[in-house]
Amino acid sequence: MIVEGGGEIGHHPLAPLTVHFAGACTGYGPIRPGPQGLGYFTFRASADSTGAQFLPAMRDRRRPIKRRYILADPVDPLGVEGLRGLADPVCECILAHEDGLAAHMLRLPPGSRLTAPAPGGTAGQSVLVVSGAIRRDGRRLDRWSTLFVPADEPALAVDAGEEGAEVLVLGYPRSAGGNAAEAS
Repeated sequence: MIVEGGGEIGHHPLAPLTVHFAGACTGYGPIRPGPQGLGYFTFRASADSTGAQFLPAMRDRRRPIKRRYILADPVDPLGVEGLRGLADPVCECILAHEDGLAAHMLRLPPGSRLTAPAPGGTAGQSVLVVSGAIRRDGRRLDRWSTLFVPADEPALAVDAGEEGAEVLVLGYPRSAGGNAAEAS
């Protein structure tokens, strides 16, 4: 998930807030920051014991599975001022695939509640607070806070703080032939 600055991945431009997905054994890059730098999060549905696999040196370690690479269009955040102007919370679909790969932006005005899409058809969800803050289990989670929602848990109820909140929900695809998920 590209969150700040800009640059390129391969020959594709990067800007906040861009969702990038690469399936297991799918090469991508190089990642090149622009003059203002580049900030991003890498999310995974499960731990990866192998660490980074740099190409071309590790090319022979890739398994012969279908490669998958998706780069969504950037989503413009409303920011705290824009959230105050919302009458009701909204859930915007950024991308959705039949295997559970998905990205949704939840936009909540101050003090409101919205239930995220259910994780049941996914391999779990990563949740990123993009602006404002949410309340979870009596704690305040500010910008760039993250959560993970396993596939067997109920949909996450998101409670916006006093300034509202924008929350990105990333759904991981169910595994197909060992093609584990990685989103950044």
